[in-house]
Amino acid sequence: MKKFINFHGIKILYAKNKTNKATYCEFGINYGAFEEKILGTAHYLEHMLFTETEKRTHEEIEKESFLNRINAHTNFDSIRITFDQSSRLIEHCFEVCSDIFFHSKITKDYVEKERGIIKAEISKKTVNPHNEIYFKHCAKLYENKKFLYSAAGSLNSVEKITPKVLTDFKNKYFFRENFSVIIVTNKSLCSVKKLIKTYILPNLASKHEKIEESDNTPFCKKTFVQIINKDIQNSIIALNFAKMDRPKQPLQLLKHVQIWQYITTLLVSKHLKQRLREEKSFVYSISHYGFKNNMEKLFGISFETDNKNILPSLKEVKKVLDEVYEKGFSKEEFDDFVKKAKLSDDMEYDVPGNNVSNLLHNYKNYGKFFPNRLIEKSYYSITLDEINKYYKENFKVKNIYLSIMTNNNTLNKNELKKIFIEKE
Repeated sequence: MKKFINFHGIKILYAKNKTNKATYCEFGINYGAFEEKILGTAHYLEHMLFTETEKRTHEEIEKESFLNRINAHTNFDSIRITFDQSSRLIEHCFEVCSDIFFHSKITKDYVEKERGIIKAEISKKTVNPHNEIYFKHCAKLYENKKFLYSAAGSLNSVEKITPKVLTDFKNKYFFRENFSVIIVTNKSLCSVKKLIKTYILPNLASKHEKIEESDNTPFCKKTFVQIINKDIQNSIIALNFAKMDRPKQPLQLLKHVQIWQYITTLLVSKHLKQRLREEKSFVYSISHYGFKNNMEKLFGISFETDNKNILPSLKEVKKVLDEVYEKGFSKEEFDDFVKKAKLSDDMEYDVPGNNVSNLLHNYKNYGKFFPNRLIEKSYYSITLDEINKYYKENFKVKNIYLSIMTNNNTLNKNELKKIFIEKE
């Protein structure tokens, strides 16, 4: 059983798990690194959660964190605290986590002490080329330099963070309508609401006025982004497709996203994998992602290839796109894909923790909570004709955004333009 409710302004995503006597819970604010004026502020605030409170010393907080598997994380759109413990200790964990999340002290001494730890964390962070091309690509597309850094910020930016900066961020974004709780437990929803009312509600004021959105929305029309990275041996290529006119009605938007998932997955599984293998290239990911409701959703296909195979591989990709544009996807490949998708779905829905997180992600993307049965019903009601029609309407050159991360600085951009820009 899964429910999504609004409880005094707080969004609760509740999943009943009768087969397990443990509880997994995460709660926090739905604003993160995108909203900060100084890079790294949200992540810095997360570190300050484990200082000390009026009730607990730093050592006591560390002990509680270890015993109850309490952790915290920050990304571009949230700061959250989590615990994973036996359900008989659920009230204790709620009390400890709420004390840590709302009442940890932000003092000058703690800020200075944590600065060195965070800088060391940033310095030691290893760069994953696949992630790097994704973030640099988004930085260009959205004209937002925050993508170029991790949520931790940079060595220079964390020097500018003071207790006042952290307190101002906390005062601005910690309120009920901006707060959510995700919980998978064998306890009743009634008992969970009672815990939230006791330990979370008293710490959050209501703020009905609309919060100012960050300026991530402009969609840049730059079609080609080249990133030189001398530390990688092969080249990584990301091809993203963006539809400019997203439906506003949640159910239509859900179907729109699902159709694009069909298209990109069919392109890779039925066409690109084999063709790129012949060019000695390897497709490593298909992405369907977007940040915040007001930003465009991108659908991406990424692959890795030897430097000398960049142009041949891209020509092969373009050839596949053109062939599908002319002929459409066949009934045989569509039916085969749907059959395999139904088999894999049976396994996917058995993972409560992942499933609950996905449901909250769906809410943030579509502005509405969709139960799994509705998502599944919508997905399998999509027809081959709808898919081919969407492809014809949207898989055009003007909707293609290309990123290449390579150590080859002699790449001929004019050749690339001939493939993807000048031909319709």
